[in-house]
Order: sequence, then C-alpha cells, then structure tokens
Amino acid sequence: NLFLLAAWQLTLFLSCSWANTMSLSNPIAIIFPFLFYIWLVLQIDRYEKEPYGWIIAVFFWGAIPTTMLSMATEIGLTIAIRPFFDQITLTYINYGLITPIAEETFKGLAVLLMYFLVRREFDDWVDGIIYGSMAGFGFAVIEKLLQSISVIDSEVWQENYLINIIAFGFAHAIYTAFIGIGFGIARLAPKQRTKWLAPLCGWLGAVLAHSAYDLGNFYGQSHGNQTLIWNAIAYLISAGVMIYLIIRAIAYQKIRLRQYLPEEVPKTILESNYFALCGQKNNQQSYFQLKQRHPRKFIQLCGELAQRKEQLAKLGKQARFSHEIEPLRQKIRALQRL
Repeated sequence: NLFLLAAWQLTLFLSCSWANTMSLSNPIAIIFPFLFYIWLVLQIDRYEKEPYGWIIAVFFWGAIPTTMLSMATEIGLTIAIRPFFDQITLTYINYGLITPIAEETFKGLAVLLMYFLVRREFDDWVDGIIYGSMAGFGFAVIEKLLQSISVIDSEVWQENYLINIIAFGFAHAIYTAFIGIGFGIARLAPKQRTKWLAPLCGWLGAVLAHSAYDLGNFYGQSHGNQTLIWNAIAYLISAGVMIYLIIRAIAYQKIRLRQYLPEEVPKTILESNYFALCGQKNNQQSYFQLKQRHPRKFIQLCGELAQRKEQLAKLGKQARFSHEIEPLRQKIRALQRL
C-alpha cells in the first residue's frame, strides 16, 4: 500500500510538472498517467495474468475503432434528431443518451469479442474488469489527446489536465469495467438466462454511470459553473461501487485457490508451496520450494488449475477446457522438487 501511494504521488508530481513545462499538445504528459493507471489495474489479477498481446489488442480497439465509430454515431444521430428538439433538450439527449450509449456499446464490443472469440483467456469477472478497463483506457487516451489539441490557453489546458486526467482519469475504464463484470458473471453462469442478463445489466450500469457523469458536466456548466461538484459526485459513486467490486474480486481469487487446490496437496502441490501460494504466512512452511527461483510461472499455473476446476464444478459438461486440468497438474509437478 505504501508503494502504491508513493507511485501515485510520483505520477502526480511528474504529470503536473510535464503539464506545466511541456508544449500544450505534447502527448507524453497525457499518456504517462494512463500507463500508471493501466499498471495499477493489472495488479488486480494476482494469480492468472492475462496475455499482454490481448491486453494491447483491447486497448487499441478502445483507442481507434471505438473512437471512430462513436464519433460517427454521435454526429449522425445528433443531425438526425436535431429538427425535432430545441438546443437545450438536444444537448441533454446528447449528453444523457447518445454519447453514453454509443461509447459504451462500442467499447463493450471489445469485451464481447474477447468473451466469444478468446474464451480460454476470459475466465471470470476479474478478467472482465481487466479487459473492460483496457478498452476504456484506450478510448480515454485518444479522447484526451483530441481535447488537448483544441485548447490554446495554457491555464485552461492545465486545469483540464488536472481535472480530466489526474482526478477523473479512471472514468472510462470504470464504465466499461461494469460491462466486463457482466460478461465475467455470465462466463460461470450455468443458466442460459443469466448468460444473457448479466452482460445486459453490466452494459446498463456502464451507460447509467457514464450518463450521470456527462449530465453532471452539462448541468454544472449551465448552473453557475458547478461542473466539478456534479462530476465529482457522479464519479465518486461509480468509483466507490467499482472499488468495492475490485476488493471482492481480489479476495475471491484467494478463496478460489483455498477451495479447489487443497485436494491437490501433496500429489500435485507440495504443502509448503500451497501455504505460500495462499498467503498463510503464519505457517512455518510458508515458502516456495521450486526448481526455479522466481515463482511467477508456478503461481500462474496454479491459478489456471483452480479456474479450470471451478468451471468444471459450476458448469459441468458446459466447461470447455476441463481437459486441460491434467496437463496443468503435470506442469505444476514439473516445477517442484517432488
């Protein structure tokens, strides 16, 4: 926790320094905080890390296709409905419906594609948070870069930088993470109804959170420049819910290990390695006994084994990758001094 706090303070210091000293459109000042945010989110997945190739792919989906499709949809729909509404009503519709629905739908497509096309890597709602956040960060980076180009005044740019990137930089990641959680719940749901309802509820949560933030932005501007207050209220509610879910997700990963791996001791996993893996530090044998020095691969394989066993237990014949359980056991045994 102290390390994360120090890293955040360093990021804030360097970002503010760059915002004050670099050219207004310099992308480094914008991208650097998001690199830290991405690293921070990736720490949620403690036992079974996602392949970096897919993380990068989802990020760029959020950055390029989502931006282009969202802009085209928002402009097209706004032009189509403009004759039927006055300017104020049109702005509310744009902020409250068109923009949130378009952006969350196209960002959510990245999660949808991962869910159906790369099911082997999409195991639960922890993975949903990771992939949803990456799509959100990709979109946010391009959005902030485009916004920075249109700002000429340095003081306005620095104010926008501190508010939109430092204070509210997680916003788009939080919204799309709700969609990821929905697909993650569907991944382990045995009932077909839940497989459809969970992603839909996640998408609705993303749209509502996004809509509340954007409407707060417009409402604050039209009522005495109270944008920051209303944005903070909407953002903190969404962030609070997401932080709670992330804490639950982190705790659940360890619960899963303790539920599905004890029966693997001692034939597959040494007792000392099991205690070290599950964080039972009070046990005298809580250290890894491995053939290689770094335990990352061992932790990864044990996380995958627990996930495959959970899928088999909850889905039965619907579990597509249960045949990987025995090969995973063999790989785990090969890494230990059995």
